Amino acid sequence: MTAYDKNNLYNNYVQQQATAAFKNKLIGANSLSKISEALPFRLYTPNFFVRIGLGILSVVAILFSTVLVGAISSASSDSAYVSLAVILALICYGLLELFVASNKYYNAGIDNVLLFAVVLFFIVAFNIIDYPGQYQYTSAFCAVLCCWLAIRFNDSFMAGLSYASIIALCFFTCANAGTTGKLVAPFIIMLVSAMLFLVIKNMLARYTLVLYLRCFKIAELLSLISFYASLNYFVVRELGSLLLDNPIQPNEEIPFGWLFWFCTAVIPPAYVYYGIYRKDLLFVRTGVVLAVASVLTFRNYYAILPASVAMVLFGSLLIIVSYLLIKYLKKPKGGFTSIATSASERLHPDAEALILAQAFGRGNSHHDGGVDFGGGSSGGGGATGSFD
Repeated sequence: MTAYDKNNLYNNYVQQQATAAFKNKLIGANSLSKISEALPFRLYTPNFFVRIGLGILSVVAILFSTVLVGAISSASSDSAYVSLAVILALICYGLLELFVASNKYYNAGIDNVLLFAVVLFFIVAFNIIDYPGQYQYTSAFCAVLCCWLAIRFNDSFMAGLSYASIIALCFFTCANAGTTGKLVAPFIIMLVSAMLFLVIKNMLARYTLVLYLRCFKIAELLSLISFYASLNYFVVRELGSLLLDNPIQPNEEIPFGWLFWFCTAVIPPAYVYYGIYRKDLLFVRTGVVLAVASVLTFRNYYAILPASVAMVLFGSLLIIVSYLLIKYLKKPKGGFTSIATSASERLHPDAEALILAQAFGRGNSHHDGGVDFGGGSSGGGGATGSFD
């Protein structure tokens, strides 16, 4: 289903892990060089600044092309604009497939812009004409489209958009389901976020899907954020005030307000605790950031200190705590360290075996066919009891 050769994607994954191992001084420069030679990455991925330049040029080209096609077509009605948007989306998708197949673009800037253009033109097509449930239909279509693009082009941004579209679909469905739907919307989104998180964790546990690791990581991060946001007091109160026919008054309490306050206060520390217990930095970092959101939520309704004083006090507290933690974790304790590491992801067995072989002097280790998905054996991973 992917537009790329899986061997190339696998080689890129192994090279990234090998580079991380080299930065962490687990393997030498010679071993890193041998791994890069054994598993070459033949897709075109320029450096960051070249990608930005190519992306800007692609945006300009798409804008001029849109104006030109619009002028040639002389579209004047809503239905004509819808057809034009769909045609432009299909053209962008065709160019994307062509460039990837012929030029081997992979996160080269051009392909990223074309991916976004495909989604944008389809969104425009769905929303030119007003009709009942248009936001629901748009969200549902975007969820499917972005999921396909994420799978086809191994794009984490599309995976994030697909997840966001699913949450948007739940929100708009509840918003159009009357008063009852609006009242239960936070709990529906909470349940959907929790279920998607469990599905994503199950996917992350499968080695055969390691090539989509970044896609799943983005979706996992968004699931943590959406779960918290669905129960955050400020989010629930403000969105409820917008959706309900009778807006919530400033001094009026929302239904189950105590529960939302409790979740606002408890979820971020729970994330941090779980992250420390499971050695998962994603939970720790997300929990710390969301803890700031909880403090801001509390202060929005109960301002104890002036803003300037509160910022100075909390800023000083963070600096002190950070300094003490850095000093305390100079020597690793409980699996944590203040020394920057390049990777903490679980390796695919083939990648781990190859890196270990190089680390222990097996310089002739070679993997001719990349990762063999679903075959039950592999060329360089030792899955059959030996290294080739």
